[in-house]
Amino acid sequence: MSFLRLPRYHRKSNGYVLQTDGGESDFYREYVYQPLSSPKAIRLIKLSSRRNRTTWKYFTIEDHSIDEPGLKYTAVSYTWGDDSTAVPIILDSGIEASVQLTTPNAWEAVHTLVTDSWLWIDQICINQKDFAEKDVQIGLMNEIYSRCAECVIWLGSEDEYTEGAFGLVRQLNASITSDETLPYQWHVLYNLPHEKIREMHRKYYKFDRLPPADDPGWVCYAHCLCRPWFERLWTFQEAILPHMYRIRVRCGRFEATLYDFRRVAQFLGTWNLPGVPLMTGRKTLHQIANLQYRVRNNLPRSLYTLLGTTADQSCKVPNDRVYALLGLRLEEVPVEPITVNTEIATEKLYADTTKRIIASDLSLLVCCSASIRQSGEVHNLPSWVPDWTGKRLTAVFETVCRPYFFSADQGRRVLTPSGEFSMQLTAKGDYVDKIIHIIPTDSPDNENVQVLSTYLYTILLHLFSTLKAPSNNNEIALMVRIAKTAIAGGFLQTKGLPKFDWTTQSVLKKLRCLFTPSHGALFPAADFSDWLQNFSIQARICQFRRFAILEQWHLALVPRHAREGDRIAILHGCSLPVVLRACVGDEVQLIGPCFVDGLMHGDGVTWAEDDAHIFRII
Repeated sequence: MSFLRLPRYHRKSNGYVLQTDGGESDFYREYVYQPLSSPKAIRLIKLSSRRNRTTWKYFTIEDHSIDEPGLKYTAVSYTWGDDSTAVPIILDSGIEASVQLTTPNAWEAVHTLVTDSWLWIDQICINQKDFAEKDVQIGLMNEIYSRCAECVIWLGSEDEYTEGAFGLVRQLNASITSDETLPYQWHVLYNLPHEKIREMHRKYYKFDRLPPADDPGWVCYAHCLCRPWFERLWTFQEAILPHMYRIRVRCGRFEATLYDFRRVAQFLGTWNLPGVPLMTGRKTLHQIANLQYRVRNNLPRSLYTLLGTTADQSCKVPNDRVYALLGLRLEEVPVEPITVNTEIATEKLYADTTKRIIASDLSLLVCCSASIRQSGEVHNLPSWVPDWTGKRLTAVFETVCRPYFFSADQGRRVLTPSGEFSMQLTAKGDYVDKIIHIIPTDSPDNENVQVLSTYLYTILLHLFSTLKAPSNNNEIALMVRIAKTAIAGGFLQTKGLPKFDWTTQSVLKKLRCLFTPSHGALFPAADFSDWLQNFSIQARICQFRRFAILEQWHLALVPRHAREGDRIAILHGCSLPVVLRACVGDEVQLIGPCFVDGLMHGDGVTWAEDDAHIFRII
């Protein structure tokens, strides 16, 4: 509910007619933006002293250099909201008062926050119809938010949950002050159940210092985390770039510092309160805290990592997937910066961004991630370019940025993209195998352990019976190879799951029970059930993949869209083997990365670096 009354108006020729409180009407011309005075200039607004018979506020708008000594202003972080409805705001240029249309959410933010101090809000301070100006101003976002005296996060008008939510923030921060020494690291709390957090407090303090679990403030706060601000991509960087202690969260008449507001989300843990939809805000606040730390300590923030971190954030314009993150980017290997051009074709921007990531990370892993993005909004992308608008699939080893985990290419140097821009990617490497048969059963598209266990039990037995030759006396070796392939060599062990030692008699005995039930009871040992559950969790890597039989290396875990005749290749600069499909001439299509036991640590590289084959990936 809003405590502000929106003005009534109608358009008339080259201006607008606003109704006064007395029922009379005032005419205002449409505001005409003047060009900014320099490439480092920004517009700021503040409350004007000018008044007329209406009660509507006037706002002074001026041009200032962001390098101006002593310049102080408040930057607003908000969502545009409903852009199908326009509301007039009166701007005073010093010569005359005129009207600019804004969305209701921007109008309420301005009328709530603006005082006699300067304020920057993009919808008014940037000429949205001037694409050249927008390009320059978007390029200044880093400086606009990092240099502001303070930043206000405007969540919108208050509702029935707002007072309770901010009341809980005050209560919790009064009970457990921010300067206290606590028996845990803050980041640990996000992944703990709420009751576990309470248990830790009772153990350390001898009593529970958190507000009671039945306090309605918890539900109110959870509803607050469902606000659109927490879902948007642009607002993500706006909460990270300013100094962390100069950010306020405002919802209607209620406010708190972002630091105090975020602490409640930490104590909330993984608690999913009944009747409250998925709280995206909890994850957003956790990511903001992590990136604030990296910004504060000047730690690397690669664009590839940022694109993955913000995959669940939303934005209306596909190009903003890249542009909204440029202010946060800090590469370990300096590369030519990306110039903002809001009119560039998205396909070209994404291809150019991918090549720059390759040059910065000295790796082709970014190309592997093209296969794990579900269909997004951008079509006709080359096979090596990720669609950053698509949702990232889960449990995928393409996202691993640990060069030491897999090294199929033996650390060979990537062929860095150079020269004139092209939608084609040139890479060095060679073929090492070929797919001769695809196992038709698809893996389940969910992470339910019981579903995965059932799937594994069926498909692994099928694989074992298919690959086992009558003359093959080394069944254990085959069992180990199939099991390692099903969990991609234990990739998810990096997430803290138990490690499988394939040489121990205990594990080998369990494999025999898994592959040959007739060898013994299905659960012959008390710990077999737990072992199978851990194995099934790690086998989430099978999602969106199929098993394939190869000419030489027997077995592979390949992308779902791989087919018979596709070839396995190792590319320089890519720590994972990939599946390639021949096209016209020497052109190939990248299907995606794969797991082949025996090829993951360089055993398949038999050629000298200078003798590598040249692939032209389209």
